[in-house]
Amino acid sequence: MINKHEFKKISISEIKPYDRNARTHSTEQVKQIMDAIKEWGFTNPLLIDEQGNLIAGHGRLEAVKQLNKVDFKDEPILELPAIVVKGLSDSQKKALIIADNQIALNAGWDYEVLALELKELESVNYDLDLLAFDNVDELLSGVISNSDSESENELKEVEINRKYELLIKCKNESELEQAYNENVEKGYECKVLTF
Repeated sequence: MINKHEFKKISISEIKPYDRNARTHSTEQVKQIMDAIKEWGFTNPLLIDEQGNLIAGHGRLEAVKQLNKVDFKDEPILELPAIVVKGLSDSQKKALIIADNQIALNAGWDYEVLALELKELESVNYDLDLLAFDNVDELLSGVISNSDSESENELKEVEINRKYELLIKCKNESELEQAYNENVEKGYECKVLTF
C-alpha cells in the first residue's frame, strides 16, 4: 500500500496530541530530547493525520514546548516540520502509533562498532552525555559486547537467517511503484519507506 503523504510545517497550536498514547516519556527522557534539539535542531518530523492529530512525536512535541518556556522563550519555535499521513483508517492510525514506538525498540547495537564511534567522539571532546547512554564508560571499555546481549543460540540463528536490505531511492511515485512491482515479481520482500 503506497499512500500519498505530504510534508509541511504546522503550528504547534494546531497539533492535537493523542490522549490515549500508551508510550510514556519520563522527565529525564524529555530533557534528553530537549538537549538533542538544542544541539542538532529539530531533525525528525512529526507524523500527523489530515486533521492535525499527532501520530508520532509526542516526546519531541513536549520537549519543544518545554524549550519554549525556558531556553527559547525569547524566540520560541512556533512551527514544526510534519509529515501528513493520508488515507489511514482510525484503526490504522491507532496501530501506527503503537508500531512506530515498538519497531524502534526492536533494533539492537553492534557494540564493537558503537565503542569505536564513541571513542572517536570522545577523542574530540564531544559531550557524550548528549547520546543519552547511561553506561558510556562500560561501552567505551568494551565491557559490554555483542555476545553479552544475546545467547549463543540466538546468535547462531541470526547467522543462519541473516537478512540483507537494499534501499532504492526513486525520483517520483510512478518510478517507486515500478521498482516495487518489479522486485516483488522477482520474489523479494519489499517495503516502502517515505521520507
